[in-house]
Amino acid sequence: MSVEFGLQEMKRDYDFRCVVRLVSSNGSHVSLNVSSTLHVMKSFHQLKSLQSSVTDLLFHEEPLTFQHHRYHLGHMSSVKSVEAANFCAILGGYLAEINSADELGSIEKYLTPYNLTKPILVGGTYAEKESKWIFQRGGKDVKILKWLDGEPRKDVMEKCLSLMTIKNEVFMKVISCVERRHRQKYLCEVE
Repeated sequence: MSVEFGLQEMKRDYDFRCVVRLVSSNGSHVSLNVSSTLHVMKSFHQLKSLQSSVTDLLFHEEPLTFQHHRYHLGHMSSVKSVEAANFCAILGGYLAEINSADELGSIEKYLTPYNLTKPILVGGTYAEKESKWIFQRGGKDVKILKWLDGEPRKDVMEKCLSLMTIKNEVFMKVISCVERRHRQKYLCEVE
């Protein structure tokens, strides 16, 4: 059995012709030709427009690009960690995972013009059993930790990693993964 799509015979960008050729048990060839119209391009453009609208609603206009990854700062505040991760997934991404001092420096330059005074959720949670910080997405160790004075605090039940901008410098701070009291935003990373 084979399936062919007759792309050269497309009259419009969303018409297609499908040919199925079968060989019966006695060796004779059987063909089935089907032509159909599927409004793929129209639907695709509608989906792209919808995605663009959602992206504009959830994220600031200009993302940061660093080593072929894009970083998007979320508009919404007072989001839980799981909600922020879901917003990032809309872009095909995840909460930003900071893996190097250069990456943290680029993020610092990106965030500075926004003059943010509230925490920004990024990837990272404290694993009590292992007594270490790990990324939620893959469980790998968080290696770059630039703590704000007095951090990491031990009084927070569910510990998530966030960034704070203080005098144009970014530091890390522990916040609750489930509370909204910090009015935190979020930073997504897309590969």
